[in-house]
Amino acid sequence: MSTVDFEDPMAFGMGLQSLQLKARGVGVIGDAPSPASIAQTVQFALLKIDTYDDYQKAFGFDADASASYGLFHGSAKFNFAEKHSYTSFSRYLVASITVTNEFQQLANPKLSTSANALLAAGHPDRFYEEFGDSFVLGITTGGAYYAVLEFTSESEADLHNISAALEVGEYGLFSGQAEFSSAVQRFKGQTSLIVNSLQLGGTDTTQAVNVDDILAKAANFAPEVRQSATKFSAFLQDYKALDLPDGPNPVDIENARLVLQNYTPLRNQLVQKLNEIEYIQIHPEQFVSPENFDLVSLQAQVSAALRVITQNASTCANNIKNCQFPDVAIPTIVLPARKDGAPVVVATPPVPPPQTVQVPDVTSMSVAEAVQTLTQAGLETDIQPEDVSFLWYKLHTVHLLGAPDSTSKIIGTVPDAGAVENPGTIIIIRVPQHVIDHPDIALQ
Repeated sequence: MSTVDFEDPMAFGMGLQSLQLKARGVGVIGDAPSPASIAQTVQFALLKIDTYDDYQKAFGFDADASASYGLFHGSAKFNFAEKHSYTSFSRYLVASITVTNEFQQLANPKLSTSANALLAAGHPDRFYEEFGDSFVLGITTGGAYYAVLEFTSESEADLHNISAALEVGEYGLFSGQAEFSSAVQRFKGQTSLIVNSLQLGGTDTTQAVNVDDILAKAANFAPEVRQSATKFSAFLQDYKALDLPDGPNPVDIENARLVLQNYTPLRNQLVQKLNEIEYIQIHPEQFVSPENFDLVSLQAQVSAALRVITQNASTCANNIKNCQFPDVAIPTIVLPARKDGAPVVVATPPVPPPQTVQVPDVTSMSVAEAVQTLTQAGLETDIQPEDVSFLWYKLHTVHLLGAPDSTSKIIGTVPDAGAVENPGTIIIIRVPQHVIDHPDIALQ
């Protein structure tokens, strides 16, 4: 059916009311899962966020999870995401790294004697009350690390510039540490950067506070999780997958699930409006004539609509036979304009693109010659040994440049020769290890 965040007291065979993720009795028994192997799956992503829905998806919440967590309760991950109050007044990147160990599942699952007896006697409603509509078939251990990079500014015009900078490249795949740092630095200076992070599993609980910390955490996270994994996710299976007795099946909740999914986008709209009203109350100097808006009244209207949605969703989950599609009046909310509104497009001569630099090919040069050539091109340099690897090389199977030799010639650069970069970008010069051990060779 679905994979959800693991929450105590989930356990193999435990029944759940999946609409609200409420734990019920153990209605399924079976053989113990086989021991997990040492294999791990590592996934890294850095996503640009354009909408509140994008923000939730960056944390892995699908429509079902958003409904369950948002309308009824929250996992640690969901609460972290909500805590940072997404608004349209900031721009966001969400970095995530998830490490999962081998999936383990209950072997030969079957209904317990008491659960089987309820269905055989024709009491599906009582079965639903006691064992829910699904059970925990599998559990995965592992860990997760999330970092929210929030770029804030005092005017809409600045935010427009930030958004344009974010569109320079497709964030998500980076060939190395230098490329990630360079991408962030391209627009970091235009605004303030706030970093918040969440860690599940692993041994080093130090929280990242800047881009370099995120890189260090990401590079070391998989080995940490191997030492200290946590129960990470649970796979829920409906009872129809089992060999059921003759007679009525457990109640079908698909209509209720669809109804709750329709409540989710309405809730998201209201939550974002509440966040934005609170932001205006805290930062009135960033808006045009906020004193002309009754923010307290607007806040009350949005809160009232949100309560109605939550109450209706709860009624649906508790009495699934009477679920009704949303009929909630969403108030029309007009908020004060941001100062320095979005730039107006006027007929002006085209503005020449910013100056860029093509990385020279320096692979045939000595280290000293390469540094001089790159510096003259307007680029910064950093010398690294050829056996240095980055997490992203491992994740995306990007091969190291060249092969080690016994000369003082360099092996390659990151980014590669021919790449187009902004002036001042740091270019990593890859050299044999012996050049690092004997720096006097670099002068040859």
